Amino acid sequence: MTNQTIEQYINAYPEDIRVILRKIRQTIRKAALQAVETLSYRIPTFDLNGRHLVHFAAFRLTYQNAPRRLQ
Repeated sequence: MTNQTIEQYINAYPEDIRVILRKIRQTIRKAALQAVETLSYRIPTFDLNGRHLVHFAAFRLTYQNAPRRLQ
């Protein structure tokens, strides 16, 4: 399912991550009262005066192992 709102985006994560995302969202709302919530590239975004003001997102911790070629 594709998220349609920031709330749906946040609710897709475990509770510990949701707490952090909600704090970020609340902080942005307080700092930019005129900003409008939207999603851009499926990432929570706040727009102000028709332009992106800020994006915020959560990503899974990943580990990448790229083996080196031995010579």
